[in-house]
Amino acid sequence: MKIISRVGLTVCTLTIMAALTQRFEILPYRIAFAALLVGMLSSSLLAIFTSGVLLSQLIRKIRVDMELIPMILVCMLPPVIAVSSAGLDGLSAPSITDITSDTAHPPAFRFIDASDGYRENSLVYPGDLVAEEQMRAYPDIQTVIVKLPARVAYRYAFRSARLLSWVVVGEDRSDFQFEATAKTPLLGFTNDVVVRVTPISRAVSAVDIRSVSRVGRSDLGANSRRIRHFFAAFDDQVKKVK
Repeated sequence: MKIISRVGLTVCTLTIMAALTQRFEILPYRIAFAALLVGMLSSSLLAIFTSGVLLSQLIRKIRVDMELIPMILVCMLPPVIAVSSAGLDGLSAPSITDITSDTAHPPAFRFIDASDGYRENSLVYPGDLVAEEQMRAYPDIQTVIVKLPARVAYRYAFRSARLLSWVVVGEDRSDFQFEATAKTPLLGFTNDVVVRVTPISRAVSAVDIRSVSRVGRSDLGANSRRIRHFFAAFDDQVKKVK
């Protein structure tokens, strides 16, 4: 059983190291992410195997090796953290990586350089098929209309991004648009964000946002969560004034 314990500790240590190399961009994305997936799979298989050994001991009514219990818990930790981070909604998220509140006229990126950092996904909006899939999956993500002048709404939107710890890359105050980067909580994947405020009248404005994952075929719901968090923060800013 000592062999199982040593293998388990080694696998979990390597999985954590792979997660850290991804989080702090120590290794190229593909290498770090592949190592992380191997570590997660190995941890899961080892937890299942060790659970089987423990169950066998209980059924055969032989001495139970108590060292197996903490080993099972340790091996289950990486996959459990990953699943809880994504959430059930994230696991069932559609295979899209570009989410916006305005699918008809999505905000376009002007300041973020497409060649900046490793990127698999384009900053150009994918089109109608993605828009239709988004509307089926996230019907609540829509343009927010506020009874505020565009200048004021823009100020609240910009402040909301700062409160969410986004890194602002560029802005055009005359056109009420800014762009930023945001990282996912667990593994630190970089996503690109653009926020646009459109004046409808002197006292009414429309606020739109678009969030794009740089890598992956599915964002596991990260972009939709980010947009909801932004609109919630924006709403809090508006309520404070009222």
